Formats: sequence, C-alpha cells, structure tokens
Amino acid sequence: MVRDEATGEVVELHRTYDRPTKSGDAPDGRKPEGTLLWVSAAHALAAEVRLHDRLFAVDRPDAVEGGTDFWRT
Repeated sequence: MVRDEATGEVVELHRTYDRPTKSGDAPDGRKPEGTLLWVSAAHALAAEVRLHDRLFAVDRPDAVEGGTDFWRT
C-alpha cells in the first residue's frame, strides 16, 4: 500500500491474484489473508449506508431469565 505523505490517503495498492484461493480455500490448504473487492469509479453507483448498533442490550436475548426486558432504550 502506498499512501500520500501529506494526507495519509491510500493512493496505490499492490496485490497479487492467487486463483486457487478464490473460493476462500485452496486445494493445498492455504487460506487467503483477505479478499479485496472493488468497483471502478466509472462503474460505481451512489448509495446510502446506515450503520446500526446492536438491537438488543444483551448478546443473547433468548437466554435472559425473568422476562423480556432486553431491548435497548
């Protein structure tokens, strides 16, 4: 990865394409460190993205004893 020294913005990515790991697992057992997905600016569409916090105040609402007071307020 190459960053602009003044702004810290990423300006280049240097990656390799390892076809056998395309599905997430290679026949020889190797696993990719990550998957890079991208869309060129010319083909991108405007989108609205909403990030939500957890819906419940507890991790497992089905495990709460004594009622259903597990909603976030």
